[in-house]
Amino acid sequence: MTDTVAWQAAQVSELRYWDRWYDPALTREWHRGIAGLMQLDAREIADRSVIDVGCGPVSLMFDYPPARGVGLDPLDFGPEREAAYATRGLARLLVPAEEIAEDLWRLDEAWCYNCLQHVISPGAVLLTMTRLARGTIRIFEWIHEPVSEVHLHVLDPDLIANHLRAGGWHPASEMTGTWRARGITDLQFYAGLWRLA
Repeated sequence: MTDTVAWQAAQVSELRYWDRWYDPALTREWHRGIAGLMQLDAREIADRSVIDVGCGPVSLMFDYPPARGVGLDPLDFGPEREAAYATRGLARLLVPAEEIAEDLWRLDEAWCYNCLQHVISPGAVLLTMTRLARGTIRIFEWIHEPVSEVHLHVLDPDLIANHLRAGGWHPASEMTGTWRARGITDLQFYAGLWRLA
């Protein structure tokens, strides 16, 4: 668990990062790799309702549009980015995942990628996801990375899996590996597709 002051400072740094370094082409390239590891299929997603937890300025829902989608992120990336969600018919909630009313959204799927290092409590977010999703949780996270200015937690697969299992979910597939792509090299990742028992 992270204290709120540290989390707020990390949010300021994260927003500064996106303002300074956002590269649409590079983000799309990373998203293609993440989507593959999360086993996203555009035809399947087109019939689903999805909540993207920690969606950031550009959600995977932009490239894998669901029948109904909600982007959840506490950061306001400005009117242009907010409009990008609206023009795609996606709702956008500016709230930390730990604070969302769990009975507000019961959607088919919950997604979480490159998010849990940035939250106040990874365990609380994972448990919230188990209550938000009706049938599928898809996760991609960096693991074993040290704490930094914006990454407040060191994640490992057991931390992720234990919280999901506690919520009644079981892995349909899990994998860990090393991410090597333009702009990021040699980072360890965890990717999981979880189903409700």
